Formats: sequence, C-alpha cells, structure tokens
Amino acid sequence: MSNKEHNTSIKEESKTVSLSAKNQTSWIEFQLLDEMNDPVVNMPYRAINDATRSGHVKEYTGSSDASGIIRIEGVHHLDLTLFIEAQPLADEMETRSLRVGREEKYSTIKKLAEQEGYEYQYITIGKLCDKLPAITPNWEDKKKPPAYHFPDTQFAGLTVKKLNRRHILEICPFRAWSLVLHHIPEYSVVNAYNLVLMSILSYADYHTNGDGQATGSIKHFFNQQMLELARVPYQVNDKKFQPIVKDVPFHQRYTDVEFIDSSQGANAKKDTQLFFAASSVEAIVAWRGTASLLDVVTDITYKPINLTCDIKIPCSGIVSNGLVHQGFLDAFQVINDSDNTKIKDNIERLVELLAGRKVYVCGHSLGGALALIHAAKLIDYKPILYTYGMPRTFTLSAMGELVGIPHYRHINENDAVPSVPPERELDNHFYKLWGPLGYVFGYSWSVIKTLVPIGNEVFCHHGEVVHFFKAESVLEWLEERNPRAKIKIRKRLSETAKLFLVPCLSSRSDENAKKNQQEFIQNIDQESKDKLFPKHGNPELKNALNGGDHPSGKYAEYIGDRLLELYDTTNDGIYRREQDVFILQMERYKNDIPQSEYSRNKSFLAVDKLLVSTLDITKSLPEGDIAMQRYCLKKDVL
Repeated sequence: MSNKEHNTSIKEESKTVSLSAKNQTSWIEFQLLDEMNDPVVNMPYRAINDATRSGHVKEYTGSSDASGIIRIEGVHHLDLTLFIEAQPLADEMETRSLRVGREEKYSTIKKLAEQEGYEYQYITIGKLCDKLPAITPNWEDKKKPPAYHFPDTQFAGLTVKKLNRRHILEICPFRAWSLVLHHIPEYSVVNAYNLVLMSILSYADYHTNGDGQATGSIKHFFNQQMLELARVPYQVNDKKFQPIVKDVPFHQRYTDVEFIDSSQGANAKKDTQLFFAASSVEAIVAWRGTASLLDVVTDITYKPINLTCDIKIPCSGIVSNGLVHQGFLDAFQVINDSDNTKIKDNIERLVELLAGRKVYVCGHSLGGALALIHAAKLIDYKPILYTYGMPRTFTLSAMGELVGIPHYRHINENDAVPSVPPERELDNHFYKLWGPLGYVFGYSWSVIKTLVPIGNEVFCHHGEVVHFFKAESVLEWLEERNPRAKIKIRKRLSETAKLFLVPCLSSRSDENAKKNQQEFIQNIDQESKDKLFPKHGNPELKNALNGGDHPSGKYAEYIGDRLLELYDTTNDGIYRREQDVFILQMERYKNDIPQSEYSRNKSFLAVDKLLVSTLDITKSLPEGDIAMQRYCLKKDVL
C-alpha cells in the first residue's frame, strides 16, 4: 500500500481510502442550536480526521456562522471529529435557557431535523469542548468535572461517520437547577411548597436519606439532582417530590452545602440538626424537627427562660424582652454556641454567606421553633420564614421585637403540635423548688395551671397563620316529638372540602382579588376574623387535635396538589372537585344549615379563591411560567 493510502474501519469493515487531493470530495455541516432553536454563533472550532492526524491535510478550523452552521468542504470520506473551543462555548451556553420538558420527546428541534432529513443529536457541552473550561465559582476537582455536562473527561470530541449531510446538534445549556423562591414579605404558595420540601430534606443526613440510601440525601439533592438536567429534581429525603425549579447559569448553582449535627463527634451534645445551602444569590437554612427520643424530651421541656442578660442566664443575643421555651433554646444553643470545631467553622461560614444574599429559613415541628429562634437572631439579614406544624416558642412580650420577620406558619387541619405549650405562663415555683427536677414535676403542673390565668407572659405564636381547614356542613333542626323542649338535632353531611386559608390575603387590594375580597368582607367582619384567626394564636376552627395531621409529608402533598390545580386550570384535581360538590351540597341544604356555619363556609370558600393571586409573583418572572409548566409535567418523572 502506498503512502498515499490509509486503512480505516467503518462498521467493522476494512476499506482503503486514498488520501490524494482528488478524493477530497466530501462535505459536512454541523448546525449548533440551543434548546430554544436559537443558533449558537461565532464558536471557534477545529475538526480532525485520519488525514489531518497523518499530516496529509491541515486541521479544519473556523467559526460557526450567523445561523450556527459550520460547513467543512473538501474532506476525505473518513470519520470526522469536531471540537469547539471550550471557554467561549461554556460562557455562551451559560446564557441560554432550557426548554420545558426534559425528555427528548419535547424537543421541537428533533422533529424539525427529522422532517428535513437531517441527522440529529442532543449533546452536552462536554462532548464538544476541547478541554475543561474554567468553571466559576472554582470547581476544585478538575479530574471529576460536573458529570452531567462533562461525561467525557478525556475530551475526545464529537466523532461522526456520516458525511455529505447536515448534523443538527441541540446543545444543552450550561445551567443548573435552582429553587424558585421569592424574597418578599407577601405570602407565596411557591415559597410554601419549596420550603416545606427543604424542611423534609432536613430529616435526611448529608450522605444518606431516612432509609439509609444515598438517593434523596442532602448531598445527593444539591450536588447531583440540582446539577443533572436530564430530569428535574425528584426526591427529597425518602419521599418522591418534585420542587418548583428554574434553570440558572452554572455559576449560580448551590456551591456551599453543609449538614450540621450536634449528636455526632467526640463531644456530641443533645440532638439538633440543620443544613444550609447557598448560591451566589440566596441562602437556605432548614432545621430538623422531632426525629428521636432526645427530641421528644426537648418538646416536653418547656420552662420559660428569660432572654434578658442577667447573672443566671447567659445573654442569648436574640431578643431583650419576653421568655422562650427552655428546650427549644437549649436545642438551638447547642449549635449556635458549640465548642465543636467543625460546627463552629460551619456556623461561621454560614454567617459569612448571609451577607448580600437573600435569606430563607424554614422548619417543621421542633424545626419550626428552632427556625423562628434562628430568624430572630438573623433579623438584620431580613430572613423570610416559613414553618409547618410548629409549637409555640416565645411568650407575648417578645412579639414586638419580631414584627420585622415575615413569617407564615402553616397548620394542617387538626395538627396537635401548634397547640403546645399551653398558652399560660409556665414559670411556677416547682422549677425554683426542685431545680432540674422541676422539669419533671413542673411538666404536669404546667398543664394544670392552664386552667387559671397567672400572668401576661403566655406562650403565643408569631407570624401569619395559614390553615388547611376541612370544611364541613351540619344540618340542624328541632326535635318534632317534643317541640317545647327545643331539643336540637344535628346531622353531619357527607361532603367535605379541604380549604387553603391565608387570612392575611383578605386585606390585599389588587384587582385580581377584589371580587373575592368583597365577598369575604360581606360575610365576615374584622372582629369575627380576628376571633377565628387570632394574631398570636391558633385558628378557632380546629376540632379534636390530631397527631395524624402532623407529618411533614402531609403538608407537602396538600400544598403541592393545590399548587398544581391553581396553575393548571385544565387539571380536574381532587380538591377542585371536592369544592364543587361541597358548594352544591351547601346550596341544596341552605335552609337547614345553621346560618352562622353557612356564612362562615361561604366566606372561607372566598378566602380560598384568593390563593391563586399568590402565583402572580411567580408568573411575573421571565422564567416563572416555564418553571410552573415544568412542574405540571411532574407525572412524567415521578
């Protein structure tokens, strides 16, 4: 064989290709497109084949044109490998956005390519890059770059066998997922959903979920799910939930993710856990709720502790007035005042990260109490606080100093936890008589003391209440056989409706809420509203308290389902159907339902309708509708 010939293998069949100039008759086109079908222009490239490797032909170089097309003519009929200069490609693809659906069936580019008879590939930038680009903030492990975007750590380029045709390359933007969160004082149902998922995630450890598996752990969620764009995030802890996410430039990914656990290490103390995750834009702090026997002891230890500096109690630096739950403060301080080097370093790092970022704090159950204490300490950073099924934490005198913290505390139906500790001063003489044993003796006496007002330092709730209320209707009539006795007979009707009540929305004046607001005001005056939803207390709508309404998953399921129904008006969801049937029942038995109950339920149905207005802030974002549309496709991934 002369030196003008070269052996190559295609589909395992050996053939001889002459490298003479007269055989440079083939051509090829690559068209670089992003997921929105916009061209990726001015990308420097080089292409090589065996002819260039052997020195018979110079490497093919140039840049993509205004249509994103790279056309190479006069090539030998050999496999051709394309490289794009890494840094320009990475920088440009950070600015491009993702399409809604992540599966290939949602690609309009593929359909168009097939219609035109073009070759098609969906590709990440790592398959085109000639080397690893600089990644900011700095990606420390250069040998293990982000796996989804850089599956080929050898940077071998894109090799194609088919010449004399156009290859459409749909390039995945160099992006990462980020939670959709709104740093606003007004209520956001999207905030409520994403932050309850973070509260659930707080029950996982860094490396494992509640079932001891890696999937759904804190590390897996932020360092894998939030970086893998083939699908949206799909699991928090051991539960299948899809958050509302947007795609952001890769440099805005969550880079600082830490789990803090006081029960681990040589000098382990108590049993308090939290995690934080920060990007260049925001910081999220999630406190874990009751998860062990030690936490249960914390929950029942509710001696009020004065937060003012004095000789007996160290200055907490939280509030200067009022009392706080003894167990909750201890659980918080075991982290905040820890002498464990690792915990101290992580807390110091968290404080550093808060400056200049939007701060969100959340927690479920005991975690909600710790989140409130932490938000009080971080008040200068303007935290947004969402809690779920949290107990009372501070006494009334502390409330004045906490008014600057936007806080929405959620109660699922008859969840019992928000009703403890009892709303009376618990600082009685048993604590003084028995010291530490006062926790034992004082516990039962504190409950008994709730029957008698003792002082004005009562435990109360902070923030705006959000109640998931199960509306029912009861028929009422006088017993006919003995009308003089005026015995009332009551019968509960079968149809119920679970309502999403955010009473503070009724004071909004925007036009979208005007009609429903007027209906609410017509049926319920301010005095009645204050009674039903007391500012520092619980709704007077709860029936028998129920521990079965407390799990964090129940909060997340309801918020997530209602969110889907609110955005997707074609979704005939269970709660929408419930309301329709419940309203028909109300009207059918209107004359037999007590007027006060009929008016109340009608009012609450109007309040429930206000919830849709809390989606306005999300839909106003450039990426808001896409994020919500992606959530509506969750049935494809869960």
